[in-house]
Amino acid sequence: MVFSRSQTRGARSAAQVAVILIAVAAFAGCVHQAPGPEVGPDYGDQAPLPAAPPLAPVPYEESVGYPDLSPVAGRVICIDPGHGGPWPGAVAPSNRLRESDLNLAVALRLRDILQTAGAQVILTRERDIALHPSALGADLSARPAMAHAASADVFVSVHHNATAGGGDSVNDLEVYYKHGEDGPSLDLGQCLTESLARWLRQDQHAKRLLPGNYRVLRDARIPAVLLESFYLTSPQSAAALAQPEIQEKEARAIAAGLARYFSLDPPRNVVIEPRERDGGRLHELAVRYDGKLPIDPGSVRVYVNDLAADGLGAPGAPGQFSWLFGEPLPNGVHTLRLTARNTAGAALAVDRVVNIERPPAQLRIRQRPETPTRGAGIMFLYEVEALDVFGRPVADGTAVTFVGRTGQINDGIARFYIPESELPGTLRAECGPAYAETAPVFGTQSVATARCVSALDNRPVHAAAIWTSEGAYARTTPEGWFAVPARFNEVRVAAPGYRTATARLSGGFAELRLEPIAGGVLQGKRIVIDPVGGGRSPGAVGPTGYRASDAAVDVARRAAALLREAGAVVELTREGDDELAVMQRVGTVHDAGAEIAIVLAYGAEEAGPGPSVAHYPGSEDGTRLAALLAAQFSLGMRETSTLVVQQTPCPAVILQPYTVADADGERAARNPVVRHEDARRIFNAVAGYFGAP
Repeated sequence: MVFSRSQTRGARSAAQVAVILIAVAAFAGCVHQAPGPEVGPDYGDQAPLPAAPPLAPVPYEESVGYPDLSPVAGRVICIDPGHGGPWPGAVAPSNRLRESDLNLAVALRLRDILQTAGAQVILTRERDIALHPSALGADLSARPAMAHAASADVFVSVHHNATAGGGDSVNDLEVYYKHGEDGPSLDLGQCLTESLARWLRQDQHAKRLLPGNYRVLRDARIPAVLLESFYLTSPQSAAALAQPEIQEKEARAIAAGLARYFSLDPPRNVVIEPRERDGGRLHELAVRYDGKLPIDPGSVRVYVNDLAADGLGAPGAPGQFSWLFGEPLPNGVHTLRLTARNTAGAALAVDRVVNIERPPAQLRIRQRPETPTRGAGIMFLYEVEALDVFGRPVADGTAVTFVGRTGQINDGIARFYIPESELPGTLRAECGPAYAETAPVFGTQSVATARCVSALDNRPVHAAAIWTSEGAYARTTPEGWFAVPARFNEVRVAAPGYRTATARLSGGFAELRLEPIAGGVLQGKRIVIDPVGGGRSPGAVGPTGYRASDAAVDVARRAAALLREAGAVVELTREGDDELAVMQRVGTVHDAGAEIAIVLAYGAEEAGPGPSVAHYPGSEDGTRLAALLAAQFSLGMRETSTLVVQQTPCPAVILQPYTVADADGERAARNPVVRHEDARRIFNAVAGYFGAP
C-alpha cells in the first residue's frame, strides 16, 4: 500500500472501507432517478472500477491500483484550507460539520501524502485560525501571498460548497481555475477535475470545471485553483465527509491530480529577457525555463498591453526559445505577456514589464493660435513634439525644457502655456541631445483664449466641448485651455461631470469656472451595471408579453446616461439583447476596474422571487450600497451568494425593484416615465454611496 501514514493511524478493514465507499456512491446519486454506479473498495487496496475513457490517455491509467505520485517530488505546493477562525464557511445543516474544519482535515492529510511522495508543502494554516481575523479581504490576499513568498509551483485552495438556501438536491463537483488564465491554471484545473471525478466522485452528479474570480485566485501569480469537492448541504455528503476514510480518499484524489499535472512537465521558473538587435530596429524575447520537454514554437504567442503582437517563435537549446517581434516596440512602458505550450501540451504564461527609451532625435514646435494679432493679450500654447531616430514619439515622462520652463512628454507632446507679455524673441526647446528653435508668429487672426477649471477645486477641465453660434468649435486641452475667434463673444461649455455653462469672452485671456454635478463625487468613478437576462433568457414575462430583460436593459441605459453626465465612467454588461454567461458578466466588472457593480433585474431567478436588494454576506460596502438602494426604492434587504455577486472584485448588489410577472409590475415597467424614475433612484443611491464621508 502506498500510503504508510494511513496504516499507522489504524486504517479500517477493507470491508469497513467498502461499506463507506458504497454509501458515498449511494448518496452521490440520490437526487437522480437513475442510481449512480456502485463504488468498490479503496483504490489503495484494489484496482479501480472501470471508468469512462478520458479525452487523452494519462500515464497512470495503464497501471493497476493508485497512480504513481513521483511527479510531485521536488515540487513546491501551496495548499490553502479555506476559511478558518471567525469565518467557518458553510455549516452542514444535518450534522453541523463546519467547512473550515473539513477543509483543514483534508489539507492536513493531503500534506502528509504529498510530503511522503517528496513534495515540499506549504499550508496557509495548520489550525482553526484566520491569517487576518479582523479583515476578510486581507485574510484572503494573505493566502496566495504565502505561496509567492515560498516560490510555490501551484496554489490549491480546498473548499466544500453549500447551496444558498440550504437545499439538499445539489451535490456537484466544481473546480474553479483563475478567471482569464487559460494556460497553466486551466491545465491544473483540468487535471484535478479529472482526478477528483475518477478517484472520488464516480456518480451521476455534474463535474464542472469553471473559471473563477475568487480573490485567492485573482491575487495568485502562479497556477491556481479552488476546489469544491462536495456540497455540505447534502446530508449524505456531510455524513460521509465526517469519516476520516473519506477525507483520506479526497486527499488522495487531489494528490493524484497534482501528480497528473506535474507529469506533463509544466515549465517553471520562466525568465524572459528583452533584447535589441540592429540598432534597436529589431526586438527579441529570449526565454529560459526549467523543464525537460521542448516548447512547440508554433504555440508561442506574445501580447503587448493585451494586444496580440506580430512575430515568430523559434526553438533554442534545451530549456530555451525566443520570439522575434515583427516590428520594434514603441517607446514607453509596456506589459508583455508570453504564452506557450511544451510538446506534452503543458502551458506556460509569464508577464514582464519593459521600458523602451530610445533618445529623442528631433523636435518639432507648433504654435496655437497660429497667426494671432499682436497685442491682444492672449495665452499662447506651444506644443513640443519629440521623436526618436525612427520618427516615433519618445517615452511619456521624458523631460522637455522650453524658454526656461520644464515639462514632460505625454502622448508624444509636451505643452507650454505662455502669456504674450512673456514671449521672448527666440523660442528654444531642448529634450536630451535634441533641440529646436523658432520665433513667435503674428498675423491677422483675432482670437480669444480661455481656461476652464472646476469651481470646486480649480482643477483644469479636460475635453470640455466649446460651442459657438456656429456650432461646436473647440475642445479643451488636458490643462483646460482653448481658443476661439474673438467674434464669438459668448460660448457654451459642456463637459462630463459639470453643469453646462454660458460664458462671455472679451478677448485676451479668461478663466471659466464650471460647477460640478452632485458636488463632483461621481467624477471618474468606475461603475458597471449588469442588466440581467437577454436573448433566450428573458426572465419573467408579463401577462401581455413584456420581458424583464427589456425593462432591465432600458433602465440600465438610462441610469448609465445620468451617471455619465455626472462624470462617472459607466459600462453595461450588455446594451442589446445579448445572452451572456455569468463569467462574461463578472469579466466585464473585472476588466472595467469597477468600484461598484449593480445587477439589475425585473424578474429573474438569481434576484429571488420578489422585490428586494441583495448583497454578499459580510461585505460592508456592499451592505451600505444595498441600504442606499433599498431606501430609494422602499425595499427590503437580504444576503445572497449568487455567483455574479460572489465573484465580482468590488462591492456588488442585486436590485430588483419589482417584477413584470404580474399585471401591475408589467404596467409600471412599460411606462417610460417609471423606468426613468427607477434610473434616477439608482443615480441618487450611487451618488450617496460615493458622497458619504
